[in-house]
Amino acid sequence: MAYTAKDAQDKMNALIKGLDEKYTQLDQYIKTPGLTPSQRADINNLMVKVLIEVHHRKQVAAFDAAATTVIRPPTATEVKNFQNTLTELGKEIKKIATFQAVTKFVENVMTQNSQRFTDIFKTINL
Repeated sequence: MAYTAKDAQDKMNALIKGLDEKYTQLDQYIKTPGLTPSQRADINNLMVKVLIEVHHRKQVAAFDAAATTVIRPPTATEVKNFQNTLTELGKEIKKIATFQAVTKFVENVMTQNSQRFTDIFKTINL
């Protein structure tokens, strides 16, 4: 079974929940009577680190949830054309039609990649 985006989201939520629980434990522990000031400072530093990590993980989870796919996967036609091109490249290019097909395919790939790059660049510059 493939690892899905939902699996990743569930793992991230479990991590956030675990970090929240650790923070709660530290919060209770810092209130223990008899701790020295240096022990309280150490616990406080740990609490701050855990809190920062929780915040960071929540931001990553929110970013992942809001992310959209910018580069689309290849279509079935593109895959088939690529397979045909690879087959033709393995043969002698002795027919003008074969040469033209390979050249057209490479040009299309380059054009699509440049268009995708332009789309990504526009998205970043919004």
